[in-house]
Amino acid sequence: MRAQTFPLLLLLSLAAFPNGASAQQAIAHKSVYTADLPKQLPADLASSARPVMPRLNAKEFPQSLFLRHNALPSDGPTRPAPGTTAGDDGTPANAQPSLNRVPNAYGNMSPFAPYTMSRVSASALGVTNLASQVGVTSAPWRATGALYFKVGSATGACSASMIRPGILVTAAHCVYDFGAKSNAGFHTNFRFYPALYANRAPPYGIWTATAEYISSSYYNGTDTCLSTGVFCNNDIAIIVMARNAKKLLPGRVVGWYGYGWNGYSFATSFGGETLASITQLGYPVAFDKGYAMERNNGIGAYFTTGNLKNTLMGSPMTGGSSGGPWLVNFGTVPAMVSPATTGSSPAMSVIGVTSWGYTTPGSELVGASWFGENVEFPKAAYLDSHKVNRGSGNIGFLIAQACTAYYDHC
Repeated sequence: MRAQTFPLLLLLSLAAFPNGASAQQAIAHKSVYTADLPKQLPADLASSARPVMPRLNAKEFPQSLFLRHNALPSDGPTRPAPGTTAGDDGTPANAQPSLNRVPNAYGNMSPFAPYTMSRVSASALGVTNLASQVGVTSAPWRATGALYFKVGSATGACSASMIRPGILVTAAHCVYDFGAKSNAGFHTNFRFYPALYANRAPPYGIWTATAEYISSSYYNGTDTCLSTGVFCNNDIAIIVMARNAKKLLPGRVVGWYGYGWNGYSFATSFGGETLASITQLGYPVAFDKGYAMERNNGIGAYFTTGNLKNTLMGSPMTGGSSGGPWLVNFGTVPAMVSPATTGSSPAMSVIGVTSWGYTTPGSELVGASWFGENVEFPKAAYLDSHKVNRGSGNIGFLIAQACTAYYDHC
């Protein structure tokens, strides 16, 4: 497997964030395929792919700086209203609930960020093959997959997930070279492998793309970032997927997640910080050669300073996991009787995608652009051409633009 290398990054001071443009646009790009897809095993792709993940240097930006600025405004007119959309994972209402595990690991840099990391698979075969008891190829895991693409002549590796029948969400850096300012910055030959596992043929086939959407601030290199192209407000991309030979969209085959914004399922918790319990899914190349889905559970913290907004959590995931979903309320809802409840904000929703990590091995802290209102996308609601509200801020804006052009995919 190709060795991973990450460039050293020159970091800006906390006060040096750009203000961002007052009126942003979505940059739409028709997907480019330069040749027929090779009949290549996923394992071969994973072993030759270049994992993609922007990195921070721990010496210049230590994790201790994240101990502050972790609270949303208190309830009231200054706090953006959280929201979510419904998902469809095809899981029966009476399916067995997934088992929970307590955090069992943390990085080697203080402050420690606990997490639980494991492969999405059964550790031992049982006596049944019921969908509710099988891992990666069953709902709700199967709406996540590996994403491969071309960056020039090299193959790039990321992760992605379905959030509408024909709409995929991933990181913008998996789609475009930050600040390239031309269509030459778009990557090509996108291939999505939902529920990829081991080195076997993709269980739900290989899906191609029709168009990609990113923010104009990411396109132009004016996005609010801690360092150039790293730790940014809008490292988010929407990919409109093509139909397969049966005229089906991928979400009609594997299902899709809901997506949330403005801190959906977050709560003011310990020490006044704004926290959520998050499940991170992805295909990091450093784990299981990049062809097995990995699951990480941890506490995600809202972080803001100046105009910058991110979510942070403890995780050992590396390059290749970029673009993978950060989900709240992940799993199958159990049947309940009083006094049990699902609590507040119970919908399973993507509230971010893996964006960046550290250059230092063992740091075990990653970040995601905050889904919701920010300085570039300040509106509480973005409507598509059919007057359907697609949500607040960056995620709402990008999906509204994609659904305006491809309404039948939404």
